[in-house]
Parts: sequence; C-alpha cells; structure tokens
Amino acid sequence: MKRFLLVVLATGLIAALACGSAAANVIKLKYGHVERIEDPQHMFAERFAERVRELTEGRVIIEIYPNA
Repeated sequence: MKRFLLVVLATGLIAALACGSAAANVIKLKYGHVERIEDPQHMFAERFAERVRELTEGRVIIEIYPNA
C-alpha cells in the first residue's frame, strides 16, 4: 500500500513539475490519510514532505492532512 502511494505521489509530482512553465511557481500538493499524528504513517508523510521540499528547493510543498 505504501509503495503504491509513493508511486502515485511521485507520478503526480513529475507531472506537476512537467506542466509548470515558470521555475518561480510553487506547486502545492495535498496528502491526506486517516491515521493519527502519532502513527508511523503520519511520521512518514511528514518526512516525505520535508524531503520533497528539500530536493525541489521549495518549489514543491506537500500539505499533510491527518485524521481525515
């Protein structure tokens, strides 16, 4: 399940970056899950969002929505 989620997010991220015309644009993605903030899935989501932001130099921001 987590591997599938990573593939979907990565594909969406690549598509969003490919569609952006200007490098100054910030892309915001939403990542919702049903787990509590103490759950490892939420901790993974926070780390994933942090790494994406680092690797894209702030051009891609992932907003996390737990307890959905």
